[in-house]
Amino acid sequence: MSAREEAQQESLEKALGILREMLTDEQYQGMADRVASETDDFGREAFRHSIGHTYGDTWTRAGLSRKERSLLTIGLMIGLRTPTELAHQFKIAIRNGFTPRQIEEMILHAQPYVGILVAGAAGAVAQQSLGEIGIKLKDRSPEDE
Repeated sequence: MSAREEAQQESLEKALGILREMLTDEQYQGMADRVASETDDFGREAFRHSIGHTYGDTWTRAGLSRKERSLLTIGLMIGLRTPTELAHQFKIAIRNGFTPRQIEEMILHAQPYVGILVAGAAGAVAQQSLGEIGIKLKDRSPEDE
C-alpha cells in the first residue's frame, strides 16, 4: 500500500469512528457498508474520498466542537439548498446536542439571508428528517424551549 493509500485509509477509519458517534445505527450501517464495498461502482472512489476528507480530516480537527461544526454545516446546507445532505445533518445535530427548538431557530435565523422559500423548504426537511428518528416538531415539550 502506498503512503497516499495509507493516508486515505487512515482518514476513512477516523471518519467511520466519528460517524459511529454522530449517526443513527441505520445511517451508520449504510455508510459503513458503502465505504467497505468492493464493488467498483460509479462514484465509489469519490464517495470514499469525500467521506474520509469531510469526516476523517475536517470534522476531527480541534478548532471547533462538533456542535459548532453542526451549526455551521446546517447553515451552509440551507444556503446551498441541499435537502438530502441537510436531512442527514439535522439528525447529526441532534446527536451533537441540539434540541429540536434550536434547529427550528437555525432555520428562522437563516430566513432573512436565504429567503422564505428556502427556509421553508429547510423546515420541511427538518420535520421529515427528525420524524424519521421519532422527533415530531409539532409535539415539542416545554423543555425544548
